[in-house]
Amino acid sequence: MRIKSRALKITALILIGIVLIFIGYFAYLYTITPNSIRNPYLQHYHFRMQLIVDGNPVNLGDNKFQTPDSNVSCDLKLPATPIHLHDHKNQFVHVHWDSMTGGLVLKDYGWNYVGGQNKVLGYRFDKLPHIIKVPIFGNELPTPKNGDNFYVYTGSQQTYRQRNFNDFLKLDLEIFFGHPSLVPSSKPVGVLNNLFSGHAYAAELSDSQLTRLNNLIGNVVIFAQKSPPAGNQVKDQFNHLEPLSDSVCGS
Repeated sequence: MRIKSRALKITALILIGIVLIFIGYFAYLYTITPNSIRNPYLQHYHFRMQLIVDGNPVNLGDNKFQTPDSNVSCDLKLPATPIHLHDHKNQFVHVHWDSMTGGLVLKDYGWNYVGGQNKVLGYRFDKLPHIIKVPIFGNELPTPKNGDNFYVYTGSQQTYRQRNFNDFLKLDLEIFFGHPSLVPSSKPVGVLNNLFSGHAYAAELSDSQLTRLNNLIGNVVIFAQKSPPAGNQVKDQFNHLEPLSDSVCGS
């Protein structure tokens, strides 16, 4: 009887240990995941991003950055991943989940300055008991040199200003740019139809109308280099913003 009782106690301790390990791992995954990834909500806006790494502009329209199927990435349903580059358009970042930060955008393409596991943005907990991994797109961005700093600017051709890199990393992009999306996540999904359905001709639309049609919330230029860029370097980047078409969601 004593041997049997001891075996039962050992079995119980093993089971408790397994449960505690599972709970601990669950808690770990939850803790390292931003809330916007844990419990995603549908969103759809765009912003222009230019990256210049040690004097070399990064072409985000290159194949290695592109999500091949724009029909999926522009679907009105919540996509499997929150950030996309597609249609071989340089600069245009498509954001499909609410409350994304610049840090998550950079991490998605290989620059992890926000922590967590390097190969995942985090884990979804909205489909429990299933925990769903949200992988990064890939390690595609060039590695900055040792000692490089990050210099961030936002604005337009007419006016721009230097910003704090940590703000770009940590703030909801709508807050960072100071320009809310035209598609708040609290609104029904159907509101997207008002923005992206139908056919409009770019030549017939003003800049403000095109901005609205593309739901463009801002432009950011990021230099990764040791010293601050000269004023003419910054100005040159804002003078080369990719033009707006009738829709960056595909036409």
